[in-house]
Amino acid sequence: MRDPALVFDAWRAQVEVLLAAERYEALAAISEWLPSFADTKDPDLLVSVFWAAALASLGAGRLDEARRYATLAEEANGRLTPHHAVHGVALRLMVEELGGRWSAVLALNEEARERVAANVATPCVFNPRSLLVCAVASVEAGQGEEGRQLEAAADALGMEGYGLSIDAPRVRLALLRGDLETVRRSLAPPPTVMSFTRISGLAARLDGLAALRDRDRIEEEAPPFLLPNTYLEPFALRALGLVRDDDRLVTKALARFLAMGLDWHAAQTSALAGR
Repeated sequence: MRDPALVFDAWRAQVEVLLAAERYEALAAISEWLPSFADTKDPDLLVSVFWAAALASLGAGRLDEARRYATLAEEANGRLTPHHAVHGVALRLMVEELGGRWSAVLALNEEARERVAANVATPCVFNPRSLLVCAVASVEAGQGEEGRQLEAAADALGMEGYGLSIDAPRVRLALLRGDLETVRRSLAPPPTVMSFTRISGLAARLDGLAALRDRDRIEEEAPPFLLPNTYLEPFALRALGLVRDDDRLVTKALARFLAMGLDWHAAQTSALAGR
């Protein structure tokens, strides 16, 4: 009989290799492995399976599919520890963050606060990150003071050195506030981002560099993400279009955003172009 944990280790390794290589077209086949884990009684294993599946779906720009996996991960997380509970809400937040569905993030605000508070003794990037994603939603909704309180609470956790794994929503906050100096500071080091927050970190970086009109770094960093039917493709197209003053690329980016249901991200094009 196959050991589900060993099967998963092989499956997760393949997912991470494909994610790192931006081979999102191959990730669709990965989902065929999911039935292999249907009978496992290990909730921790199930959580990891659904996390990996959600990341694969996000990379391919399949937000509805990712949302379904995030819900399944949440159900499995509920049987585990407060640390797992933070991971559960963090994945749900990240799906809505990547979708630009800030009203859905606002609906998770109180739950995220409570879970981070219960897990505060366990250092985890998803403690501050979850609060910062909620801060972005608050600022986007015009709740500036709430956003500042959430940002201060994230800062008070004192986690540093994780780059865009934590700072991607800080870049989004700075862009919403028109604070290009903070964007510049946040993007000054080479990009550091963990695999499980890679997509969010790179999307925020591309938008930040576009706002700064940093053509050299965009020309270097964006082309590898010009992969059809992937989440990052329109972000790369838009960044290149803005720094090259190429309306054709920007129009193509808008079409791709809208095709994936990323209406909010599409709407940010005017703000980025204005800067």
